[in-house]
Amino acid sequence: MRNFYVDTGIWMDLAFGRKDNVRPLGELAFQFFKKCVRNKWLVIYSDAVIEELEEHLARQEIEERCFAVLEEKKLIQKVGFGKEDVEEAEKIS
Repeated sequence: MRNFYVDTGIWMDLAFGRKDNVRPLGELAFQFFKKCVRNKWLVIYSDAVIEELEEHLARQEIEERCFAVLEEKKLIQKVGFGKEDVEEAEKIS
């Protein structure tokens, strides 16, 4: 089984059907998640993604627009990060 960590930008593309000057980003995100379901690939997200999404959507909207199908198929998992991870990220940035 493959695992994919999906950052906020891709969830936003899906939720809002975003586009750039060339590509239909929302459709690309939809097709990616559709492929994940078809192939039973696990999608991973973190609290940081939820916090960023909540700046634009209510929690229920996040569940409905982003997570519902993946949760139904048990193909989504939240991961945490510890103090060491935060320290390492600060050091790198």
